[in-house]
Amino acid sequence: MLGLIFLLSSLVAVFHHLAIVRYWYWIYAWFDLVMHFAGGFLIAVIILYIGLYSGHVEWKAPRKEMFLVTFGGMLVVGLLWEGFEMVVGAMTVAYDQYVFDTILDLVMDSVGAVAAFLLLVRTPLLSSVHALPQHVSENVEERL
Repeated sequence: MLGLIFLLSSLVAVFHHLAIVRYWYWIYAWFDLVMHFAGGFLIAVIILYIGLYSGHVEWKAPRKEMFLVTFGGMLVVGLLWEGFEMVVGAMTVAYDQYVFDTILDLVMDSVGAVAAFLLLVRTPLLSSVHALPQHVSENVEERL
């Protein structure tokens, strides 16, 4: 699972860097949405790793609470990112479109987080590649 987090983090970082230096955020309006989806997905995977896979936290919450914690954590990170963009002036749209762009960015963060949750909790897609730890599979099965 750490390998997946490292791979996703690396891809997000590399594509973000390329988007900055090659002006992809300004040339391709849709690229920002893809990056927000990927960012929301990544943040959700990290939260789920900490709660389910790391073994450092014993997360025995029902699936609904797991989702709320994952979604809430992603929302906090997304809002902090949007605040950072505003403070440093890294907005990719005109100021009068900023509110709409911010809402759309947070929606894409949310869609990414929901996709990660569905893949890793609802239907443990990666279980064939990376066996779920015993405490994880018991927790997930109990709450399905």
